[in-house]
Amino acid sequence: MPLSQMNSQRDWVQHEEIRELLPGYALGILTEDEQRRVEAHLVTCTDCRVELDRFRTTVLVLALAAPEREPPGSLRTSIRAAVQQQGERVATPQAVRSRFERWRERFQQRVALAWGLAVVALLASFILAGWNVMLQRQLSGVQYRIAAGTVSGNIRYLPSEQVLVIDLRGLPTLPAERVYQLWAIPDGTPVPMATFTETTRRIAVVGDPATLGTLAITVEPGPLGSPSPTSQPLVMIDLRHQRGTAS
Repeated sequence: MPLSQMNSQRDWVQHEEIRELLPGYALGILTEDEQRRVEAHLVTCTDCRVELDRFRTTVLVLALAAPEREPPGSLRTSIRAAVQQQGERVATPQAVRSRFERWRERFQQRVALAWGLAVVALLASFILAGWNVMLQRQLSGVQYRIAAGTVSGNIRYLPSEQVLVIDLRGLPTLPAERVYQLWAIPDGTPVPMATFTETTRRIAVVGDPATLGTLAITVEPGPLGSPSPTSQPLVMIDLRHQRGTAS
């Protein structure tokens, strides 16, 4: 095998190994050696820097939306052990023997990464609950009141991270086959943001109020919602003029 091809293959393997560590780096749960490896790689890899920024935003959103409860002290250790064990099961071999095996191993890596992200989300929902109180103190600037029929709540905006935290209360109970769907309407065209079924719900949305424009909540077919609204809005929140109205 030509030296250039060997180097390219080795670089790809190292890149994929670092990608698997990015969620843990965003959460701050890596070992010192893992952290140094990630930081050295980030100096030269634009793709990983962009991906890390996305993970950090996800971590922030999970922290803001997490319920305020104290996680068990052993949770962090057990989750890290589970992620490490799963990663070992599909570790990347040093030599790739054929094109088929190369693609198969790449697929296995993706499965491991997806599994790890699911565990990271679980970890964040518990461990990051402790960050919630600290972050809520930073929620300053614009606040929006929601008053629409029986629905009430408020929206708080974190300017430095461009995250809206939406607290809703008093939504009617839905039939089993229906969901609530949140939309952003920046320029007259609704953009789907999230679906949920709870009558009381906290939602974290990445975006600037001036860009998002208006938020609306409709009732849509479950469980995935709709690509565009199929019903009149139950609630509309005009972020530019700071008011909430009922349909």
